[in-house]
Formats: sequence, C-alpha cells, structure tokens
Amino acid sequence: MAKPSDYVRTSELFRADALAPEVRAELDEFAAKVGAEIDLGATRAGVRTVASPAGKGGLFRRKVVPVEQHALITDRHLVIVTLRDGEQINSIYRLDSIDVSDFNSTLIEDVGLEITGVMIGGSDRGTAFLGLDHGSAGSAFRQALLDAARPAAR
Repeated sequence: MAKPSDYVRTSELFRADALAPEVRAELDEFAAKVGAEIDLGATRAGVRTVASPAGKGGLFRRKVVPVEQHALITDRHLVIVTLRDGEQINSIYRLDSIDVSDFNSTLIEDVGLEITGVMIGGSDRGTAFLGLDHGSAGSAFRQALLDAARPAAR
C-alpha cells in the first residue's frame, strides 16, 4: 500500500509577469549562465503550485518544509522555478527534448508529472517531479505540457 504524500498541493494558473522581481532576476541570470534563450513573453501556459506539509514529520524524520513551484511553457521551453526554504532552484528544458508522463508510484500517493530529459546546461539525462493538484488549474497545465512535449508537436 502506498504511503500518503508529505504534502498537500494547491495549483493555480500563473502568468510569467507575476514572478517576483528578485525571482525573475535570478532566473534570468541562470538562463544566461547556461545559455538558454528563454522568452517569457512567449509563455503559453503557466501554473503555480504550493505544496504545504501534510504533517509535522516524525521522531526520526526531518521536518517537511513548504515548497512553491512555478512552471511556464514558452514557445520552445519548459521553465520550472522551485522555491524552498529560502533557496531558488531553476530548471530549463527544451520542449523537443523531454518526455513527460504522469507520476505513478506504488510507494507514495502523489499527483504531478515526471519530466525526463537533459536540462539546458546539463549533461546527464534525469527525471524531475513537477507537483500539481487535481483541480482545474493543475489539470489544464498537465494537458498543456503533455501536448507541448508530445513527439508530434516537435
């Protein structure tokens, strides 16, 4: 039996111009560093997901901290900005070089997408988790990303 997620996720539609100025500046700096020419003005879909801890952890488990993810689909890229515990983690993928699938695990009950591919600026293929909820915003973004990254769209 799968264990419940450590998080309760809430997704809402999000516009690229709503990124906080300091978050946008760090994203732009990162994009320049890895050579990604992202155009957030060409954003086709965006979602913001807040993951709040479902519990307080356990005696031998570290405390779960809130996580906020912003995901944006542009004309050529998937941009993910993760904010956790005062840290910003930026990930940029070319849409034509990723595989996207629903998160499916027998170990943990959670909802979201698995992004498999090489991040721009990286060299190794890996898989990342993008948390979403089951609501209308999470479902709409899920479908938009599956459509944008499918082989026929490339």
